[in-house]
Amino acid sequence: MSRTVRHFALACLVCTLAPGVAAGQGNLGTQGFGYPPGQLSARGLATGGAVGEIDPQSAINPATPMLWGATVLFGQYDPEFRRVDVPGTGSARTMIARFPGAGVSFLFGSRVAAGLNVSTWLDRTWSTQFDYEQVIGTDTVTGTNVITSEGSISDLRVALAYAITPRISFGLGGHFFTGENRFIHQQTFPDTVRFSGMLETSNVTYGGIGISAGFEARIRRIWQIAASARTGGDITSQSGDTTLTTARVPLRYGAGVTYFGLQGAQLSARAAFEEWSSLQPLGSDDVTAFDSWDFGIGADVTGPRIGRRLIMVRLGARHRTLPFGARGQKVEETSFSGGLGIPISVDRAMLDFGIARATRDAGSVTAPGFPGGVDVGESAYILSFGIRVRP
Repeated sequence: MSRTVRHFALACLVCTLAPGVAAGQGNLGTQGFGYPPGQLSARGLATGGAVGEIDPQSAINPATPMLWGATVLFGQYDPEFRRVDVPGTGSARTMIARFPGAGVSFLFGSRVAAGLNVSTWLDRTWSTQFDYEQVIGTDTVTGTNVITSEGSISDLRVALAYAITPRISFGLGGHFFTGENRFIHQQTFPDTVRFSGMLETSNVTYGGIGISAGFEARIRRIWQIAASARTGGDITSQSGDTTLTTARVPLRYGAGVTYFGLQGAQLSARAAFEEWSSLQPLGSDDVTAFDSWDFGIGADVTGPRIGRRLIMVRLGARHRTLPFGARGQKVEETSFSGGLGIPISVDRAMLDFGIARATRDAGSVTAPGFPGGVDVGESAYILSFGIRVRP
């Protein structure tokens, strides 16, 4: 197979993995309505999501604002570097920059806390480019196609937590899901005098609501358990003032446990379920949504001391099913992660860093040019930088 034919075949594959939502899709992770970062903090990512239910910076459990013990501001930046590999054909690379979470938490006395979080629920940012030959009249012209998707759906959560006892907290949250997806298809030719290009754009907005509840409890000083659940009402897609489709915000529930019995170490595990199939009516028949289990284990260990600053070292592993399939096939993601927690100012600010190596697999995917199917694989490095400040 020549180099030109290989590149064209790869472009055809990555641009037809999910035609029901748009004309092209540049990777396995961002199928359907997007990739779910998991609403995890940098600490949560570094520990494989294992601390998600007890981490107040992760927008999961509305009971966790009580754990801050103070007013706190926080934010996060997560760049991701992806590579799609097709055996015998080639590979495609892309980089996605995300700001997946920010918020503020307030403490009112010793029993009440409130939190406001803005987090990325589904991210649909990707771009792919390929050259191809096209016959126009009597000329064979090489053109360039650039297909870009920009946008995401965010979860704006308002949480109120109450300490029933010094060791048990309960919380309620209200969720507002909002966002947009802008799809751009641009076709250009080297000879712009003889051949004019093409530009197509479309813009779809989303809106929905949900509620959540959760608790966290510390048992005999060596155990901490937590659980939360979220349900929702309708979520709609709109183009201008026209409602296109309506679905239901997915049910989510999860639980986690942390063990403090080893000196200088916290060992955590978490399991969560999300009913992504409830979003199926939001798309077309070509989009397949799958319910997902998300499992994570991790450790938060006391590391070296630098002056008065005690560095935390983190490790984790995670496995989950992504919500949207590639040509009807489930996409499974496995990741291994690590990170550091570095105090900037003792008791006033903390810098968290995490890195995860993720692999995604959809098995054998059928697409134009691949009648027998082809095993498509994707790998990614996800970096996470989080900062929290106590005013």
